[in-house]
Amino acid sequence: MMTTNTTARIPGLALLALLALAAGSTAAVAAEVAQYGNTPSRNMVSAEKNVPEEWDPKTGLNIKWSMDLGSQSYAGPVVSGGKVYVGTNNERQYNPALKGDRGNVIAFDEQTGKFLWQSAHPKLPAGRVNDWPLQGVCSTPAVEGDRLYYVSNRAEVICADTEGFRDGENVLHGSWSNPSYGVIQGKPQVFFPGGDGWLYAFEPRTGKLIWKFNL
Repeated sequence: MMTTNTTARIPGLALLALLALAAGSTAAVAAEVAQYGNTPSRNMVSAEKNVPEEWDPKTGLNIKWSMDLGSQSYAGPVVSGGKVYVGTNNERQYNPALKGDRGNVIAFDEQTGKFLWQSAHPKLPAGRVNDWPLQGVCSTPAVEGDRLYYVSNRAEVICADTEGFRDGENVLHGSWSNPSYGVIQGKPQVFFPGGDGWLYAFEPRTGKLIWKFNL
């Protein structure tokens, strides 16, 4: 199985299509594509064998499933841990409560194409000077373990849980606390009271968790 790094146009929307291996293929299970360019070398050459030479989203030829995205999608899809992640805008409105122009990262189930969750970022108030209309999230996500990294339309580096809010670990109500720095028994630490109700201590140079306490 492989994914395209391009989008096909359907009425008013971009299309994410997952290509399936042709019937009778002897190819092994496809490797995950967890970042732009497959590996840090950004070598776009695929090691897959017996992949389809033809596909058609309209007829379903060699298409495993397809899902509508926003009207523009510049961030190519990545596949990791049974999920497909892609950046787009908010024109598809998977959550009708989140209206207007936004930058979205959407997660789909790799096997079925089912919508799982999305992260929808409001536009910067400065407008097109800093956040051009309808561009959405243009950063192709990168996955490592259970963390999803991307740059939002608000010029923020985001490290998100790959389960989104589906695993029940939500910010409880809000997050107003700031991180602080201290040295305890000669060990430098960064303390962060998280919106999930836990107090964390991290190693300043590496970000490695030292301890956490349930508040």
